[in-house]
Amino acid sequence: MGLGTKGSYCENCGSILIDDAWETVNFHEDGSMTLDSFAAHVCKKQCGFYIRIQQ
Repeated sequence: MGLGTKGSYCENCGSILIDDAWETVNFHEDGSMTLDSFAAHVCKKQCGFYIRIQQ
């Protein structure tokens, strides 16, 4: 894990953002679910804030 873009701070708690990975789980009306994994700038204090890195 490295530091995110210089000057990137969490909009929720003010902590720095680090380069990491993030996952979201989406539940669909038919009962299925989809796991989406991607690179992101993630809050170092793990408050839940992230910014998806466009590749």
